[in-house]
Amino acid sequence: MYSSDVDKLMLVCESATALMHPFSWPHVYVPILPPNLENFLDAPVPYVMGLLRRAHDIELSKKGSVCIVDIDNGEIELPEEVKLSCLAQRRKL
Repeated sequence: MYSSDVDKLMLVCESATALMHPFSWPHVYVPILPPNLENFLDAPVPYVMGLLRRAHDIELSKKGSVCIVDIDNGEIELPEEVKLSCLAQRRKL
């Protein structure tokens, strides 16, 4: 998830994890990832991380199987394998 507004970023990250109730997120959760730790986005584990949008954003779409939530523009970008999986399920219905 990323946004240019730190308050909005924190609110959306917390809301996303709260929506899982009664379940909980047992994996890595970093609502605001400091810029010097962006290499953590290459972690081979499930995670929810929030990034502050900057003019020199890293290229998130090249980060493998990552779901990207653009909070400011209200957009979600899914990895290619998720898109294909959803299409296959729709065809079965």
